[in-house]
Amino acid sequence: MRSAFVRALAELSIAVVAILVASTSGAARQTPSGASGTPQSASDWKVPRTPWGDPELQGVWSFATYTPLERPAELAGKEFFTPDEAKAWLSTQSRERGVTAQSRELYERCIAGYWGRGLLSLTGGGGLDPEQQLQQTPTHILLLSQSNNDMRIIPLDGRPHVSSRMTPWFGDSRGRWEGDTLVIETTNFDPEVRYRGLPMKNARVVERLTRIGPDALQYRITAEDPTIWTRPWTAETVWPRRPGPIFEFACHEGSYGIVNVLKGERESERNGTRAGRRPRGGGGD
Repeated sequence: MRSAFVRALAELSIAVVAILVASTSGAARQTPSGASGTPQSASDWKVPRTPWGDPELQGVWSFATYTPLERPAELAGKEFFTPDEAKAWLSTQSRERGVTAQSRELYERCIAGYWGRGLLSLTGGGGLDPEQQLQQTPTHILLLSQSNNDMRIIPLDGRPHVSSRMTPWFGDSRGRWEGDTLVIETTNFDPEVRYRGLPMKNARVVERLTRIGPDALQYRITAEDPTIWTRPWTAETVWPRRPGPIFEFACHEGSYGIVNVLKGERESERNGTRAGRRPRGGGGD
């Protein structure tokens, strides 16, 4: 009995030592490299590389921002709305909503993701589902949007753009590397695509994505189209990393979710439980 107890105690001691060694080595692996074990400074950070040598841009990135692309002329120098101005702005928005279902954007009807989220993501506003997942292979870049789970598959092999007669909804994109920067050139937009109300069928858009830190991706865009703009324009922002993952976007045209929401509300009103009150909250599909 005593020998069995000693043997069990010895086995337990060995197991504890093994756990401690594993924990210590794991912690050592998580410690940033440096002679004294101190965290790396910004100047020490280097762009990580994929196994095949390209800059590592993979991950989930957010383009949410409350900074608009440009300040409206009528709001020059104004930091805040007065209560009356805010009411007038909301009233204008409510009038704009009084249109038919057919005139609403495809994104709102759950047919396709909002084009600006997938490409020109600088319109301002916190945005719904403002995330993109970027994945890489030696020959292609994949951008998956949280919004409607739209996907852009961008070749990097130097192939030319497709014929001008072919006009995919998100345009025809081609990618290349310029140093540590991924450059994506997009043309051939569908004639029905609009950006801020402007047709994009003749536009040429160049996006530049550069890793500038462990959790930051610089996004720079230049758009040109002499038929709608007097000269090319450029904008820039920084996308912070998000933990992910990208989830299914369970939205489809003719979604019965809103029908059931309204049925429930009308029933509550008939029962007197919510008479005279509007639903709180909002959004959702």
